[in-house]
Amino acid sequence: SMTLSTPFNSSTDYNYTLSEPPSIVLSTANTPNVGDFLYYIWEPENSTDQFYIHLHFAEVQVLQANESREFQIYLNGKLWYKPPIVPKYLSTTTILGRLPDNYAEYNLSFQKTSNSTLPPIINALELYTLKHFLNSLTDEKDVAAIISIKSMYGLTRNWQGDPCSPQAYVWFGLNCSYYGYNPPRITSLNLSSSGLTGEMSTSISNLTMIQSLDLSNNKLTGHVPDFLSQLAFLKILNLKGNNFTGSVPAELLEKSKNGLSLSIDGVGDDTNPRPGEGEDTNPSESDPWKKKKVVVPVVVVSVLLIATFAILWVIKRRKQSTYENH
Repeated sequence: SMTLSTPFNSSTDYNYTLSEPPSIVLSTANTPNVGDFLYYIWEPENSTDQFYIHLHFAEVQVLQANESREFQIYLNGKLWYKPPIVPKYLSTTTILGRLPDNYAEYNLSFQKTSNSTLPPIINALELYTLKHFLNSLTDEKDVAAIISIKSMYGLTRNWQGDPCSPQAYVWFGLNCSYYGYNPPRITSLNLSSSGLTGEMSTSISNLTMIQSLDLSNNKLTGHVPDFLSQLAFLKILNLKGNNFTGSVPAELLEKSKNGLSLSIDGVGDDTNPRPGEGEDTNPSESDPWKKKKVVVPVVVVSVLLIATFAILWVIKRRKQSTYENH
């Protein structure tokens, strides 16, 4: 086969497709060097394999008035898709469907019709295999929470499918717990140095089984939220390297004295805990929340003592010198 190519900038409608091939893929097409057909052959790894296929077609040549391109799709010698394919110039046509089961070999071919003066072309072919996994799917609330977090921060990580299942393909930055037939739960989330901006997502509060949360080295702003102290199983919390303002919630600081590993900076000069709900926010001068710091001049006193001792020593030396001269 040979490859045809042309710039491809048109918008394309991908209804019902699992993926959207990039323009650079659609701007090229395979076509036979000689003959009137293209074909692709593969063998399933297992007799029970189920295949789903997506075929993308777009004309990449400007056809002359006396030229035409029309072809049909066959599977193992039988017509698989009945209407002839007539690719449109720089506009994608997508054909998709499930292939029959229990074939020892699959031979997918594209053959030009008698009305066509040009051979068939294909821009992209996607072949999917259905896999059955023994693991349960991730807890629905955890899935909703992590999808919301991804959407809020516009994360470009390749997070697809189920976050925790199968265990061998858990999403990058996550750790999950697996207990028998119970749905996996997200127990660790590491989004360090991920370019996060804005306030902390409230969806984090729905990851109720999380034990470790690392949001360090981002550009998060606003207050450190109170809901962090409500995460009952949280053991490690790293918020260093952000732009938080205000004070740290009192309950969170209290938890840091009882087993929580808390790493945080950038909260301004006021690192005291915020008053709890219902507390007096305008206390008297005797209130420890408003007490002023008193600096005891210990250094000054020490300097005065040293100076006094030095003067007495000089006087003593002078008297001793006068006595010896007489």
